[in-house]
Amino acid sequence: MHRSGTSFCVRSLQIRGINLPGNLLPAANDNPDGFQEPAELVALNERLLSYADGLWDASWPLQSTKSPELIKRIGCELQSLLNQWCLKSESDIRKTSSKQLLALKDPRLCRTLPLLYPCLEPGHCKWGIAIIREPNAVVASLLERNGDDMSPLKGFALWMRYNLDMVKCRSINPQISDWPIISFETLLKDAPGTLQPILKQWDNKGLFVEHQPEQELISKTAKSVPDRLSGLPKHWLELGQKFHSCLRESQTLNDVPKSVIQAVEQWLETTPELSHELLALEARRRAHLAEALAAERAKHVLSWRNL
Repeated sequence: MHRSGTSFCVRSLQIRGINLPGNLLPAANDNPDGFQEPAELVALNERLLSYADGLWDASWPLQSTKSPELIKRIGCELQSLLNQWCLKSESDIRKTSSKQLLALKDPRLCRTLPLLYPCLEPGHCKWGIAIIREPNAVVASLLERNGDDMSPLKGFALWMRYNLDMVKCRSINPQISDWPIISFETLLKDAPGTLQPILKQWDNKGLFVEHQPEQELISKTAKSVPDRLSGLPKHWLELGQKFHSCLRESQTLNDVPKSVIQAVEQWLETTPELSHELLALEARRRAHLAEALAAERAKHVLSWRNL
């Protein structure tokens, strides 16, 4: 999920010897240390979401059957990119005695991986980490970054959808179901202690990560965030808290109870009040964007007339 500490997690892995592709997105005000996301992967995922009737901030189910040929083409493009990145990675580290892991990071993969997987080689998804963050902290960060395009309800629905789809990725392949779940808050407190058991587990299963000279990330403390979810219905918040607790208590994606998965899915897809509120928010957002566009056009017309 966006704003869940995925960038910090990848940086923590990177200083322990894990490689990244080139052409990473540049740093931004909301992520001054960088996103660690290859621009090509983000562009492919954005195209895939649009073909499946969604954007990054869509909380509804993706329509995977709407453009099957276009989706398949994107999957083949990603496979080609992976081959290029892996060859480049092996070339860069050929002085070492082992092949290192090439990490791919984009929060959109929570949603797009089931669509991409049929075009990928099974080994490309053998190793992975699922990272979670407390929902109120995610919503507060989304509101700070996205301003009027976000609301507490929309942010909460996105947190539920992304984490639901992330967990449901376990049905793709047993290897994915074994991906460990880590908490961003725990990672911030002790990155080495959080990641070392995972690296050791990978090593025991045949993936040796060549450790770099010890480097440490600049220590960070999780911000205290205001309660942005207090206005939501109590039973919705209780479901979100239960889901978050189940995620925190689960060691792997496979450990998340089916009962909470079904409850979250039912809430997202069969709650009329939620659907109506989200549709109203989207209508207001589009009206706001249309007004802003009209004002910008009017400004240009006035400028042209003054020439």
